[in-house]
Amino acid sequence: MVFLDTSFIIDFGRNKTLAVEKMQSFEASGTPLRVCTPVIFELSSGWPPGIDDKRKALLQRMQVVPFDATHAEKAGALNRHLIQQGQGIGALDAMIAAVALVEGEALVTRNKKHYERVAGLEVLDY
Repeated sequence: MVFLDTSFIIDFGRNKTLAVEKMQSFEASGTPLRVCTPVIFELSSGWPPGIDDKRKALLQRMQVVPFDATHAEKAGALNRHLIQQGQGIGALDAMIAAVALVEGEALVTRNKKHYERVAGLEVLDY
């Protein structure tokens, strides 16, 4: 299983070649895909407003993991630590990273350099 970051879903929706090829690779290997609710928040906050039909169809094909108290505790500690180190990634990305860490899954993102600041997080780019 892998978690998809907002950047991947955006790029897939825009038919970016690398994202489409990565999705085809996941589908061919039968890799289960997951997304967490902070990603849905980010997608809903974007421009244009809302989530378009292509991205909605993608989200419906995967498990949505709700952001819960365990994820929140991990995200808060992670966010605080990164800020103290001068390596902050923003609260929403700390939330996304925390869910992947707690659930023990890799995170697929275009923003590999950003998420590599998170100790213990397996980051897959495309």
